[in-house]
Amino acid sequence: MSIAEAALFEFEPVMSTRPVQLSVLTSPPPKNFRLHEGGNSPWLQYVVGRLNEIAHSQHGDYSSVALASIRAAAVFFPENAPTPSVVPSEDDCIQFVWHRGGYDIEFEVGHGDLSVWISNRETGASRSGNSEEDHLMLRNLLQTLGN
Repeated sequence: MSIAEAALFEFEPVMSTRPVQLSVLTSPPPKNFRLHEGGNSPWLQYVVGRLNEIAHSQHGDYSSVALASIRAAAVFFPENAPTPSVVPSEDDCIQFVWHRGGYDIEFEVGHGDLSVWISNRETGASRSGNSEEDHLMLRNLLQTLGN
């Protein structure tokens, strides 16, 4: 099983010694589910709050992808990562967005897919993909930007 599959389906946080506390959810989650904040990550409370807002919006059913998003964040975002913007996309996915340290970064969680886009504003170089190498690059860059 790939890291991405583990993030989406097994939820085993790898960056923190304190696991992220989540409600016990069935698939699909109940209509009124709430994710619970916890842990020490500066980004966690904001991310969980935004995912709850998005999951309960009237503009689509984001419940399943919100749960997959917090699982993916727990796996790929270092505890010291900068806080991202969290926005729904037009195709019922969740995007985490950063504009920091000369980089534009997007991490999109869809239904069974995780994709990364990274652009260096200074050099113009960019990279996108959904491989484990792309996910590792995201994690390493967020670790660096969080220091």
